[in-house]
Amino acid sequence: MSILTNKTKENITSVVMTLIMLMVFSASAMAQNVIYVLTNELTPGEEYLIVSRNNNGTGYALQRDETDDVTRDQVTVNQGGNVATNYYISNSTVNANSVWTVGGSVNKYTFQNDGYYLEARNGIGRSIRVRSSLNDDCYWVWETDNKLWYDGSWLDWYIYYSSGLFASNDFEFSNSSNTYVYLYKKVRIIANPSSLTLTTKVGEPVTATFTVKCPHLKGNITATLTDDTGYFSIDKTSVAASADGQTITVTFLPLETGTFENAYITLSSNYAESVRVNITGIANTATDYYPVTVSKYGYTTLYFNQPLVIPYKDYNSSGNQLKDVSFVSAASSPVAMTKLMTLIPANTGVVIEGTANKTFNFPYYKGTAPAAITGNKLTGSMNDISPSDALAGHSSTSIIMTLSPHPDDKDKPSPRIGFYKFVGPTLTGKKAYLIYDTAANNGVNFLSINGMEEEAAGISNVNARIDDGAWYTLQGVRLNGAPKQRGIYIRNGKTVVVK
Repeated sequence: MSILTNKTKENITSVVMTLIMLMVFSASAMAQNVIYVLTNELTPGEEYLIVSRNNNGTGYALQRDETDDVTRDQVTVNQGGNVATNYYISNSTVNANSVWTVGGSVNKYTFQNDGYYLEARNGIGRSIRVRSSLNDDCYWVWETDNKLWYDGSWLDWYIYYSSGLFASNDFEFSNSSNTYVYLYKKVRIIANPSSLTLTTKVGEPVTATFTVKCPHLKGNITATLTDDTGYFSIDKTSVAASADGQTITVTFLPLETGTFENAYITLSSNYAESVRVNITGIANTATDYYPVTVSKYGYTTLYFNQPLVIPYKDYNSSGNQLKDVSFVSAASSPVAMTKLMTLIPANTGVVIEGTANKTFNFPYYKGTAPAAITGNKLTGSMNDISPSDALAGHSSTSIIMTLSPHPDDKDKPSPRIGFYKFVGPTLTGKKAYLIYDTAANNGVNFLSINGMEEEAAGISNVNARIDDGAWYTLQGVRLNGAPKQRGIYIRNGKTVVVK
């Protein structure tokens, strides 16, 4: 059992009190940004203050007290700022019991607070009270001359403020024409509609719009998108607060199938209560795609003139069958490859590794074209092309290298896979290949991609008995000095790995 000393208890108490103060301060700071503005409209479902206001900025809000009756709550009426109607009351000065939610409809309004309704009560000084259920004395009419009338048999009586006529109840009824009450409406940002559902196919963008308005404020409304998929975007992050409304466009461009329900847009502004627009995206299987079949060795290449989506579930699921989609960033042995995660830009050669003999469907990407990849050593053509045309503009020592098993390993269960010197009349369209300068790279004509390098014992034209200190490639080509590229070489009759 642990024992706390008095000092420890004091420290804990201090920390707890500090946290409570911070929480109260944070809550107060948040509340101070919400205001009520002077209005001449009643809207069911909205929150209001019923206020009497004198000329020095002090007002009294009609309040349900803890005895289920009514009393007053002093508030401060401010002017100016970003408020279009000029007069406003800060939420931080308002008691929760003074906030009345309007129900009913035109000529039949009700005012409710925490399950109690505002009731006109005749006979006892024509007073106002609250009750826990509706009756005929709980209905009100808001007139255009800023009077809140009781909708009953007592004609020409309305709520007014009496300066101290009763000690406990300063809001009374009157038919006098020189006393008024004012309605202050809680400022809200309005989004229409308040939720969106967008349906499309993988790789195909779809858009939807909603309108944002806040007629009681000046300034801007900030739109903040929260999206853990990256499939949603918005065209504006700020719009002007206005009565007419501003339009924001949402784009949904999925890279996988499924239903995505966690995205939303938060609309916020100074003095206004933030609202959220929920977004749901539904992505169906693409019908426009390019099929790619992996060879029996588990590899293939691709070159395509349109951007493609890498099949997400094949690529990212447990036990994925599509293992790798990469471009070649350095033509060494083994080649240096950089993995792509979501998209293949147009006119980009890639190496694809996956389950042997399996076909994968790569959907066309119909959004804004992704940026081209720099430094990719692979190229290709959409159509069949002759080697001479492919080499046009390159040096005479350049060769074409295509992905294949090493010629000596074609019948082996685990062959060396890499780029080998192409010999043939035609290069197949939509396949990627390397253009490799043998003079600049010590005459190498095989570049591994699976880490299995060329072996000296398998090359017949290398005299492994030469003991002259010179460096040779695995093809028997003598180098002028030490090799400058990493790989496997022959020196003094032995294989040497240069890293």
